Amino acid sequence: MSAPDEKVQDLKMQLNQIQSEIDRVGNDAQEKEVKDLMSWSSPSRVFRKRDKSWFTNVAILVLVLIVILLFVREFIPISVVLAIAFVYYVLATVPPDDVEHKITTQGITSSHHSYLWNELVDFWFTAKHDQKVLNVGTKLRYPGRLIMLLGSEDLEKVKDTLVNYLPFREVPKVSWLDKIADALSKKLPASMR
Repeated sequence: MSAPDEKVQDLKMQLNQIQSEIDRVGNDAQEKEVKDLMSWSSPSRVFRKRDKSWFTNVAILVLVLIVILLFVREFIPISVVLAIAFVYYVLATVPPDDVEHKITTQGITSSHHSYLWNELVDFWFTAKHDQKVLNVGTKLRYPGRLIMLLGSEDLEKVKDTLVNYLPFREVPKVSWLDKIADALSKKLPASMR
């Protein structure tokens, strides 16, 4: 064989190796393609329609707190109480928007924010006001927990999908803030919860 023929053979062999490498990379890319495992739509937060007596009870409570704070001449806490009362009122009167939740092979997308599996820790289910809630712990500073209402979605189907990627907690993880919120809600009359 002459030298040009050997060079042509070497080039053909290199071309075949490059082609096989391209095919292998293409197959890897297809395997890593993001696939939607399941998706659902639900309200962005728990919402209960309130009646006039609830608003009256809250208004009386706020007025009593303001009068007490006026007697002790604490004006800054009065503004804090009014701000909290306003937020409470808005959350009680404005219904939540529906948001889209999606579980993919790459992670969870909730309300147009994506979270990769390596940013998530575990998941558990709770119930609030007769609504099923999916809680997903994160490694992020904010949000520390993803809270997604399941709406009409089947709880077992969500659990079977997520358990392939995250550990499931039978007993919900309770932080100190959750404990304080539960204690305060137990102190409130049933009509104000």
